[in-house]
Amino acid sequence: MDTNDLSIIYDKLLVIHQMMNNNLNEQARLLGYNTSEYLVLMDLAVHPDTDLTSLYSRLGMKKSAVSKIVQNLVERDIITRQEDLDDKRKVHLALSESIANTICKHSAVKQAFAGIEQKPCDLANIQNALDDVIAMLDSKNQIL
Repeated sequence: MDTNDLSIIYDKLLVIHQMMNNNLNEQARLLGYNTSEYLVLMDLAVHPDTDLTSLYSRLGMKKSAVSKIVQNLVERDIITRQEDLDDKRKVHLALSESIANTICKHSAVKQAFAGIEQKPCDLANIQNALDDVIAMLDSKNQIL
């Protein structure tokens, strides 16, 4: 693969990233959250009963930033925090009942990709292509 091919892929990923960010910003605003809060809520909808380490790893955010967001959402009764019975150092996070109906797994994923049904596409090919990009990036990260 030459540099031009990689440049085209990179540019397209940047466009996708910007479009996803714009969509998430709008969804967050409509529900009364900032984008970071909304990302945490969407992740908890898709991965219920998760722990803080898994949460910040999936989101690619700093632990301190996620901890601050989680604390704020706990204080507002939007998410719940419960100690692990077997490991007191571990804390389970989940959407509170008051918000669970508003943000469910189905709507979280659907909202992130709002409008995708408007253009027919081969989702299997898209998934395969994204898997290839992830594999390329992962092998590069292992070399570094």
